[in-house]
Amino acid sequence: QGQGAVVAEGANAALVAKLLAAAKVAARQVELEAGFVNPANALLPRSAMMSAAAAGATGSNQLALAIPGGVSAGAPEEVYSTEIEINDFPQKARWLVTQKREVFRMGDEYNVAITPKGSYFPPGKQPRDGERKLYLLIEGPMERGVKMCKSEIKKTIQEATEKALISGRYNL
Repeated sequence: QGQGAVVAEGANAALVAKLLAAAKVAARQVELEAGFVNPANALLPRSAMMSAAAAGATGSNQLALAIPGGVSAGAPEEVYSTEIEINDFPQKARWLVTQKREVFRMGDEYNVAITPKGSYFPPGKQPRDGERKLYLLIEGPMERGVKMCKSEIKKTIQEATEKALISGRYNL
């Protein structure tokens, strides 16, 4: 129905869902074997990350290759996510990675969603229970896109922080 879209109904939908899920698992395995993914630094699907956080686990960068409960029609798509705390960087660095134009550009380029979360806490002030310092949540359907976006954000923050240190407007 228009622009080359394939519409699957009934039994075909279940088969398509199973094939897509199997392809995702195979692609992740190829990335792992080719060295694109370091198992110790890989990202969890969002559902697994939420479970780990609820269990109090830290270091959410572990790879989950299995599809829990098997594949079924209408199974939700996996979402990879990671976080970058930006609270303690200079204002200019925080602004560069949260301005609307940059967020949209990186979102389109890496197929991710970037969401600022938490609250800003000035130096010396610590968040109370239930509060978090300012951070960015990066979510996307592909682990590689999430990792590349995180890498670009870190680079942007580092460059802006170095400029602020050189100009003398920011002290560590």
